[in-house]
Amino acid sequence: TRSGKMAFAVLDDRSARVDVMVRAEDFDKFSNTLVKDRIVVVEGGLAADDFSGGYRIRAKQMYDIDQAREVYGRGLELQVIESEGSNGILEKLQQTLKNYCPGQCAVWIQYQGTQASTRLSLGEEWKVQPSDQLIKKLQNLLGPEKVNLIYSGGKKPIKPYPA
Repeated sequence: TRSGKMAFAVLDDRSARVDVMVRAEDFDKFSNTLVKDRIVVVEGGLAADDFSGGYRIRAKQMYDIDQAREVYGRGLELQVIESEGSNGILEKLQQTLKNYCPGQCAVWIQYQGTQASTRLSLGEEWKVQPSDQLIKKLQNLLGPEKVNLIYSGGKKPIKPYPA
């Protein structure tokens, strides 16, 4: 084009498609992220594409899902019920989290007892890397509905991509 070389990629989640335009100087930076069947998060400007009648994104930044969770994940909320604590769940939880420290994502325990409940914020040393692998392990340990990744800027927890 008149403004230089560009690369195009098509993102398709089977419900919609969108063209992503990547400037040549950014292509090397994003090439490891642009892999078939990989979940990606794209930051950029959205514009109507008069040629296709759809939309186009001019990519400014691109992340795979683990990178996006690390950048945007505000906290990992884990629900623990008192009656489940007697089966060693707390020790298993500690061991699981320890393998993903240090990271940038805070961990909160939403504890439900028989007479009271509270939200415990684990210390800085327990911040984790909220990878797919960690989330799947926590879902297997606690149950899928008891693991919520909360993203910055959002008021509601967004469930991680299903295992």
